[in-house]
Amino acid sequence: MEVARHASKSFAGTGCPMRPTLLRKFVRFQAGLCEAFDTLLPPEFLADGNMHFQREFAPGFIKNGMLVYDIGGGKNPLISRTCKAERNLRVYGLDVDLEELSSAPEGTYDGVICADIAQYRGNADADLVICQSLLEHVKDIGGAFAGISSTLKGGGIALLFVPSRNAAYARLNLVIPQWLKRWL
Repeated sequence: MEVARHASKSFAGTGCPMRPTLLRKFVRFQAGLCEAFDTLLPPEFLADGNMHFQREFAPGFIKNGMLVYDIGGGKNPLISRTCKAERNLRVYGLDVDLEELSSAPEGTYDGVICADIAQYRGNADADLVICQSLLEHVKDIGGAFAGISSTLKGGGIALLFVPSRNAAYARLNLVIPQWLKRWL
């Protein structure tokens, strides 16, 4: 597997004072509140947008022989090893976290690029870019769009799934340091 490293910060020193059990209780409580709120909504409002993107929307754009960049997919790439083989795809994973990329199922990526998408500039060689649930975590959206578009060749397609950046979890994710998220 080809591995490319680009400038990315690594965080050290995980001396976090918060106990994981307290945090887990808080998260479970919040999840319970969300479930209770969901019972008040009509069924058509309860569709899982990410599942729809993965199962119904994106597969229609994946064609045989494509070069695909999965940006921000890390350990959870959209395209499986089986799909990759059946459709003769080349798939590159691009993520800010090399550990995440290394945790992807074996054989799903033909190469990995460890880089911040807001700083990265590609080779304009991708037929398809898949970017799901990433942009709400990025502070420099303009830089991220420049990075995404730099990977696409003329006529290439970018599939972007973006949950609301204004959701509480997304806002919290923007302010928590990366080392703390890993520790938690």
